[in-house]
Amino acid sequence: MNCRTILKLTLIFVAVAAAFLTAGLGPQAHAQQGCAPLRILIHFALPASHPIDPVNDTWGGDFWGILGADFVSGVVGGNDGTVVGHAISNQATNGHYVFLIGTDSFTMQVNHAEFNFPPGKAGFGQYRGHGSVVAGTGKFQYASGSIDWDAPFIVWSPDGTNFYARANMNAEGNICGISAQ
Repeated sequence: MNCRTILKLTLIFVAVAAAFLTAGLGPQAHAQQGCAPLRILIHFALPASHPIDPVNDTWGGDFWGILGADFVSGVVGGNDGTVVGHAISNQATNGHYVFLIGTDSFTMQVNHAEFNFPPGKAGFGQYRGHGSVVAGTGKFQYASGSIDWDAPFIVWSPDGTNFYARANMNAEGNICGISAQ
């Protein structure tokens, strides 16, 4: 092969590779557009003070915060899913929490949560976890994202059978794909 043929084949290869890479990266770059930071405070109660699903919600409460540049408030309800552990250290997965903001909502799946009771601190504990936005309605219909949370909590049982709890949670993350409605 002569030098011109090699140069032409190299240019064609570079053009095809660039087109392929641009097409492959385009949707990923586009998927990251439209993400908004989320920071909310949640006052959780057990049993749920405002159950969205009265059959399955164990925890629930009011929340207030910022999504992007907007103030948001609403109610949240759900459960931690499958819980394993023992008296002082517990882990949960596959739970769901629905966040209702007016007529719009998003559902967060609990990927991992842990709630531990430090020795000597009967009734007091620390709850933290991570979840993914997996569904939504209204402006959150196509939403995705992730949320991390952390909260001190207290749990008590006045009769030894029924449990009550309160937690003041700080939740932070990003929600992408929010529609302008």
